[in-house]
Amino acid sequence: MSKADPAADTFRWRARLWHLTYVGHIPAELLLRQLSSVTKSNTVLGSSVVHEASDAEAPYAHTHLAWLWERAPNLHGARLMDVECEGTTIHPHAEHRKSIKWMQLVFTRYHAGHKLGGKSTFVAPVAGPWQQLPPCFEWNDYVLTEVSEASDLIEGAQLAGLGVRNLHDVLLLQNAKRLRPFEHNFERESFLPLWVPEVYASGAVGTLQIWGGVNLGKTEWALAQFANPLHVTERNDLLDFRPDWHDGIVIDKMLPRERPPAGFSLHECEKLTDYTLSASIRCLYKKVSIPKGIRKIVVTNERDVWPCDPHGQIVGRRVVQLQIFERTYR
Repeated sequence: MSKADPAADTFRWRARLWHLTYVGHIPAELLLRQLSSVTKSNTVLGSSVVHEASDAEAPYAHTHLAWLWERAPNLHGARLMDVECEGTTIHPHAEHRKSIKWMQLVFTRYHAGHKLGGKSTFVAPVAGPWQQLPPCFEWNDYVLTEVSEASDLIEGAQLAGLGVRNLHDVLLLQNAKRLRPFEHNFERESFLPLWVPEVYASGAVGTLQIWGGVNLGKTEWALAQFANPLHVTERNDLLDFRPDWHDGIVIDKMLPRERPPAGFSLHECEKLTDYTLSASIRCLYKKVSIPKGIRKIVVTNERDVWPCDPHGQIVGRRVVQLQIFERTYR
């Protein structure tokens, strides 16, 4: 099987729960070795491998591999789980969901031969399933724990495998998703008067970079300049931007000059800091649109944090700099 062009491969492994189907009967140890090689700093909580004969879902001898990661990864490449078997590269069909309840049924029912189509049927596996789970692991307890610790109602419903069934469910989800006002640690009046360059105050330039030593209150001051700022500490935080809600963006604890995905390219910096034109920045699997007229404040310890800019498109034209010498708060 030919390899795809790496430059054109935009596939990302972002889900925790995966179910893969391979042509043929692949040795379980080979699949688990491949899974271990891509897991890196993450942890596989459990895995299941089963060999099955041809059936309605896969009309050929095939192997299923299912697993759940401890946390959502950020891996790139559609070919990460390809395996070499008997001189042939085998690429799997991949399926992922957010429901832990779904994965519980995969482990306890589907890989045990209980299939669901028009009606429930039993088809004995050819071999397996070979399953690995932590000692004393119990699926129902795990589902309840994960749901109870979910960050919000929507995530909890997804983990439990619950869908929207009526208007009341829609209302609950809309209320859960509604944005909350930003909680400032310090109000704007808590800070000492700070001279801001006129070109930024007047709106001639829309991005202010404040830089200086630590423990001066730079970040809190920057956040206090907006009613509902978006606080960006890594590139993908831009995914949370809502143009009808956020009145400013504070970029903090990251160096724009770092190569993507840690930072931004020169062209992206030009777009991100432009005040008179809208910007489109790619984050993970989608592009984030930022309309014109959104002010940004970049907080750094160093002054020279931008990519090499031979034509002077950033500092002076789109960004004005301000050094902080003393603490900004009273």
